[in-house]
Amino acid sequence: MAVTYRPATLDDAALASDLMTRAYPPLPQDPVMTRYRWEHPRMEYAYARFFAQRDAEPVAYLGWVHGPWSKVADRHCEVEVWLDKNALDPDVLTGMWRWIGDEAVAEESALLLAYCAEDEPEMLGALAQLGYERARTAKMWELDLNRQGPRLIMEAADARARMDRAGIRLLTLADWADSEKFHRLHALDERDLRGLRQARPRARSTSGPLVGRLRRD
Repeated sequence: MAVTYRPATLDDAALASDLMTRAYPPLPQDPVMTRYRWEHPRMEYAYARFFAQRDAEPVAYLGWVHGPWSKVADRHCEVEVWLDKNALDPDVLTGMWRWIGDEAVAEESALLLAYCAEDEPEMLGALAQLGYERARTAKMWELDLNRQGPRLIMEAADARARMDRAGIRLLTLADWADSEKFHRLHALDERDLRGLRQARPRARSTSGPLVGRLRRD
């Protein structure tokens, strides 16, 4: 059965979330958060979202995103494919990665970045077949709160006591009485990001988009 593609709209956020969850169940996606991210994209970034269909039934969610080309020196574009495991087929999967890659190249991208988990051999195989090379591996950890929860609660109480003695206060953004608080947060965020080891150059941002989102929320 041939695969067809159609654009995704804001009202499709729940469907995209469901497909992403079925594609990789260990990382379930929240439909509310998915819609929120779609409603509040990063300013100046370009996005495209699609569904792949077989026999008129959506079986995968695909997309690309890139920063403003004037701020992205290597013109990299991130691409993604989330194919429902019930429809998993290596040839179909490879075709979907090829299709979304072609869509991203049409945006004048010079480099494509893709992500998958190390326990997804079909994903790794499809990307390798298309010429993608592994550039970086990240580790994720799980915390058993049933076992570690009591210890963490005690440590948190001790930390709060030490902060109180040192005169350190934890405030919500609403309780922070500083007219420059949004710009200070942006400056802190920029310093943190500069300290991270970046696989690729990233587009530097001004404080305007962050300030707008915080005030809107």
